[in-house]
Amino acid sequence: CSPYLSWSCVRYDDAPVLDHHQLSSGPTHQMTPPGCLDELADVEALLRALEARCADVQEVCARAASDASLAAREHAGVSTRLKSIEDQISVTQTEHLEARDRVAAMTKAQLNEVKSLKGSPPLIVRRALESVW
Repeated sequence: CSPYLSWSCVRYDDAPVLDHHQLSSGPTHQMTPPGCLDELADVEALLRALEARCADVQEVCARAASDASLAAREHAGVSTRLKSIEDQISVTQTEHLEARDRVAAMTKAQLNEVKSLKGSPPLIVRRALESVW
């Protein structure tokens, strides 16, 4: 019941409306309708519950802000690593194209020589390969 709204109090359980002639003086010497004292206690309990819930929400928000900050730092680190990997891929692609061009420039005689070395390598190369196996 608020003196700012009216001099009456409507209870939600369909109690009668009290007018200003039915008011009694409360402990703080303010004019408070008798039926509103229960509502006032309920409102104060609700206010305490809401204040506690507000504190919980603020705590959740603080944790979320902390998590968002951590995620932003992790994102920056991942972005840096991604840029590094993209640069390495670019260099590797360039090297691959250069090697492909060198192989494409080989003559048929050079390719036949490579094939013959593969089938019967020199003795030193053969021994090196056998030692590895």
